[in-house]
Amino acid sequence: PPSARTAVYPDGYHMLIRDLHREVVYEDILSFIRDPGAPFPSQAAPLRPEPVHTAPETHIAQANR
Repeated sequence: PPSARTAVYPDGYHMLIRDLHREVVYEDILSFIRDPGAPFPSQAAPLRPEPVHTAPETHIAQANR
C-alpha cells in the first residue's frame, strides 16, 4: 500500500535480523513500534516503489440497430 514504510539496508544480508549488522535493523524495528511515524534511527532510504502500469484506456463502440 502507498502508506507502507520501507527501508533499504544496502549492506544487509537477506536475513536482516540474523545479519552481522542486525542491531541497526532491531533499532529501526523498535523505533517503528514505539512511534510508527518517526524517522528510522538508521536513516535508511525507503524502497523506491516500482511504477504501476495500467492497461491503456479502451473504448468500446456499439453499433446502432
